[in-house]
Amino acid sequence: MKRLTSFLVRGTESYKSFTRLLIDNRVLRSCIGLDKCVTGIHSLGDGERNLVVVDTGSFSDLQEKQKVDQLQPPSLPTEALHENSIRMLLVTKSIHPKMEPDEVEEFNTSLDSVRRELRGMEIAYREIEAYKLSPACNFDFNLVGVLGGDGTFLHVGRSLENGFPIFGINANPHRSYGHYLKTRGDDFNRNLSRLISGDYIIYNLPRIQPVLTRGERSFNLPLLLNEVAIKDYAPFKATRCVVQVAGREEFIYSDGMLISSSSASRPGSWALNADGIMLGEGSSLIQLTSFAPGRIAKNGEQNLLCNFITGEPVTVVSENRFEPLIGVDSAESFDFPRGDRLLVTGVVSPLRFIDFPEKLSSSEVDALAYELQDRRAFLDDEIIRELERTSLCTAVKPGEKNQILFLQIAPDLSNMKIWAIKKLGEKALGAEDILLLEEVNHPLLLYPTAEIAAKASTERDMIFNLYRYGNYITEMNGVVVEWNAEEDKNVWGPSIDTVFFLHTLHKHGLFKDSVLAASEIGTGNGMLAKGVTMFCHNLEDMEITDINFNALKCAGRNIRRGLNKSLLISSFHSPGTRKIFGRDLLIINPPYVPKKRAEETNPYEGTGLIKEIIENRLKLLKRENPDAAIVINYSSLAQKDFDSYMEGVDDVNVELLETLTVPLKINWASIDPEWMEYLLTECGLELRDESIYGYKYWHTLKIVKITKKDT
Repeated sequence: MKRLTSFLVRGTESYKSFTRLLIDNRVLRSCIGLDKCVTGIHSLGDGERNLVVVDTGSFSDLQEKQKVDQLQPPSLPTEALHENSIRMLLVTKSIHPKMEPDEVEEFNTSLDSVRRELRGMEIAYREIEAYKLSPACNFDFNLVGVLGGDGTFLHVGRSLENGFPIFGINANPHRSYGHYLKTRGDDFNRNLSRLISGDYIIYNLPRIQPVLTRGERSFNLPLLLNEVAIKDYAPFKATRCVVQVAGREEFIYSDGMLISSSSASRPGSWALNADGIMLGEGSSLIQLTSFAPGRIAKNGEQNLLCNFITGEPVTVVSENRFEPLIGVDSAESFDFPRGDRLLVTGVVSPLRFIDFPEKLSSSEVDALAYELQDRRAFLDDEIIRELERTSLCTAVKPGEKNQILFLQIAPDLSNMKIWAIKKLGEKALGAEDILLLEEVNHPLLLYPTAEIAAKASTERDMIFNLYRYGNYITEMNGVVVEWNAEEDKNVWGPSIDTVFFLHTLHKHGLFKDSVLAASEIGTGNGMLAKGVTMFCHNLEDMEITDINFNALKCAGRNIRRGLNKSLLISSFHSPGTRKIFGRDLLIINPPYVPKKRAEETNPYEGTGLIKEIIENRLKLLKRENPDAAIVINYSSLAQKDFDSYMEGVDDVNVELLETLTVPLKINWASIDPEWMEYLLTECGLELRDESIYGYKYWHTLKIVKITKKDT
């Protein structure tokens, strides 16, 4: 059974509320890909609150991909602390008999170092052991330092109720990870200087408040930073509880439960080991996780509160019969017999936590371009040799270097790899010069701006810069074409249309040995025509047309590179179909976005070329070849136009081969508002929530094959 996690969200538009909750609480950087994680939305009956359920594994994979663990909480205002104004409370852990001798020695060394630095800087401080500290203590201080491990810090966090800033000092760095311990005894001097100079950040660490009710009496348990644990400790007995939130109630049995703060839902935490989800540091959310829960209720429905995340109070009612206990931050315990109620509320009296984020050295900054080396993959030698033959690579002179974007699309469109080629003029291109930057699953654009924007900053900026340079190479199924920003002005480079078209030609077996004469109208970069020359093995005659001279030069350069067979390639600077007739295969990826009154201005804007193709269909197809075919790509936006052009046409077969729904990318800054309204109201332009899908405007590509009917 799938591991599921539910999110409690408020708002009539549950999905929008859900995405806002995730972004605001730094659970995700972006909601791109989120729709693939959501398994359902369940109303809680009041129309305002819903449980959005996600597949925990898929959601965690998305978090890892987005590097959510690197997100920082919002920082509070900071100021320099002058030495003579600091009154510091130094809270230390206590030495106890069970500590190993080397642990005691390391602690004493750290303590001596901290004392020495405080005295050397003439900072007033008072020292106290953590076990002597309680909320009733009243000290005149304005800064708290905790020397020990995370357990010591958690104890102090439960004991202090003032708003003074606090930081942790790891007394035993060789033994303790120290999630809350951002400095050590041996670098205390450096971080103390950063405090004095104002070179630090402060953010709120939320604490959660458990309230235990027994009969008519309620009392607060200690404020806590991490989690409440609930378990029946009798051997071989399940923990039995009723969980209540926002009017929903479920009976759940398990090996124990945790109710954790966002700070305790971080990498390496107990909550994540219990199949929890990472929450943003400092966020207002709390998380309930269950160990080995029974996920199916007695009525056969799936329990949704075994693992869930909320910003609202949670109530747990004990149904335990044997030895149930509540543990607070793994330090204090309380009985939890049957009938007791535990109410847990988040974001109560947060701690003002001091952190000392490390700055990058100049060498680290210089090395950022290579930080992804561990993700390097290597290309086949055949592809590398083909890349080296492109003019983008051969034009690099000795002593020069050039960065080139390389897009590699899987033949079935399942994946696109984004590579960076670093070409040195004096060196033959090798696998070590080509770095894999990113992989996009099921790409819907060859320039997937929303997906790139969701990456960590270094990857994002590196990829955007490569696209911005303009020079790039595209490969799919061995078909390699290049686009040169200087030479190929106003030429359409490969797009999702192009690779979708090439994929369709392969999938439906249209690269036939019977194709002797082929044409592409509006060839652009020539990728489709090059595919025809490579895979139609008996091809003798290839015609390409375009109304742009630069496109014909670009396509000719791409088609002829690596061509090793005798083939007539003809280029026509010509609009429409006027110079084409009698072809075995004719391919057209025409303009397909309808325009009002296009025929009155330019017949080749809008869908005019589609109309001309249909009108001249029989002239374009080779008479003696029954398999001769016209293959056209058009948009769902042009469906009405296409249907009207086909009205009364009964001498050909029209077969829909493939469809693909993709974002519509147009320069909306220059679009006519009237045209925009026309697309939305009359052509079926689809609107989607861009916070979920990444893009607002969508349409469907349709590829059809037109063949003659048998006579």
